[in-house]
Amino acid sequence: MKAKAAIKDRYISDIFDELPYGVLSKGETNCGATTIPLENNKDVIICVPLINLIKNKVAQYPNNRCNYSLQGVYYGITEDEIR
Repeated sequence: MKAKAAIKDRYISDIFDELPYGVLSKGETNCGATTIPLENNKDVIICVPLINLIKNKVAQYPNNRCNYSLQGVYYGITEDEIR
């Protein structure tokens, strides 16, 4: 699926309510591509290359747009912490 953004569109949520199923290689940061799946109340696994990004997203939730917390998994997290 391809969509063309207008100049005024800053975030992916300006174009889509949800992301396509499967893998998204967005190539752009700070555009909301992580926020959409986190806030649409569907089970999701998001893989990112930076531990700081994981910690940042975990710290943002729950919030007024999403009432559940996230589980960040990265090097150093034990199996007991995931359960």
